[in-house]
Amino acid sequence: MYFRSIVFLCFFLASSAATSADAAADTVIFIVRHAEKEKGKDDPSLSQKGIERATDLARALSSNELAVCFCTQFNRTRQTAEIVSKKAAAKLMLVEAGREAELAKRISEEHKDQSVLIVGHSNTVPEIVRHFGISTKLTIEESDYDNLLVVTLCDDAKPRLLHLHYGAEKDGK
Repeated sequence: MYFRSIVFLCFFLASSAATSADAAADTVIFIVRHAEKEKGKDDPSLSQKGIERATDLARALSSNELAVCFCTQFNRTRQTAEIVSKKAAAKLMLVEAGREAELAKRISEEHKDQSVLIVGHSNTVPEIVRHFGISTKLTIEESDYDNLLVVTLCDDAKPRLLHLHYGAEKDGK
């Protein structure tokens, strides 16, 4: 519980900065891997634990005015994004997996000065971040579901990355 409180405090401080008058011209991109999935299926849905994590994400992002939630065509990303988009009253947009460069360009051009969510996969999240101009090396392990990456694009500065965690830790604490 203590860990979760610290995470939400950090997230609150980051989101407060992103919504201040000085940051009005910033594009804020929240990037996550889909929540926990069921095992043993070709296109698995979220598990109960995944539904709970996606609900935690929706709550964590609720103070931000999300314009759109992007996800791939797979059940696990779509279901994660649907939970967030419903709570945020944001548009849900499907994008084909493997088109990270096109997605980054699209967001930079079509969603300038807005906040958006991208729900990807362990192998696409680092690529998505890289396509926004972040050089930090990221690795998302197969068992990692709690990373919340916040990329801020500013007109007069290089892109910034804030790496947070949300929901329960790996061992469920």
